[in-house]
Amino acid sequence: MPKIDFKTLKGEAAIDEAIENVTGRSNTLQLDVHLILVAVAADWAAGNDVRIPLRQVNKLIAELGDGVRKNALIQWACSAKLLGFVLNEDDKTVVGGKVKGADLDMRHIANTQWWTFREPPIKKPMNFVDELIAFYEKAATRSAKGKKGDVFDPEAMANVANIVTAIKAKAA
Repeated sequence: MPKIDFKTLKGEAAIDEAIENVTGRSNTLQLDVHLILVAVAADWAAGNDVRIPLRQVNKLIAELGDGVRKNALIQWACSAKLLGFVLNEDDKTVVGGKVKGADLDMRHIANTQWWTFREPPIKKPMNFVDELIAFYEKAATRSAKGKKGDVFDPEAMANVANIVTAIKAKAA
């Protein structure tokens, strides 16, 4: 199919053909990126020098387009069970971790596609007082706007306002 252009997308058949073309290319792109990552890991396992795979993975992350889920790719590369790299928060590049090339589980790497990879979210501790104050302030702001469909019990709002005021006074 020629390059997709708005002028050529006329009619059901042309649009259907363009959809098939794009979905096929996106599936191929995901697999191609995965094959590159597996090849990088295999070369690292054979040579044990982490500098080259770091450069290659960082280049891949930097040069892929915005339509690619780079966060998933970074999480995949930083998983201790895969490449074990570490994310440098300052410049969003990956740096070497504690994993050695010789220790890589190539079967696991080959069978864990980067686009489906999800690290469990980091759970931050809850501060009940901060959460209560934030919730009350959000509710008070929304109540003042009077959006259709919202229900705010004035007595309950007043009671919570008294509690929040007491908490703030105690903290000050």
